[in-house]
Amino acid sequence: MKGSAILTINDHPAMRKTFKGFRMESVDINYTIGGAGTGKSRRELIFQTR
Repeated sequence: MKGSAILTINDHPAMRKTFKGFRMESVDINYTIGGAGTGKSRRELIFQTR
């Protein structure tokens, strides 16, 4: 692939294993989909091609 790409996905062991060859960062996020004024704390993985 020419250029670069970024992928974000739920922090799950299977995703860590699948993308283990990529640069990875884990960040805290707050899911607010569905409204109701409340969110759920989760972790998201950010992968970047080199």
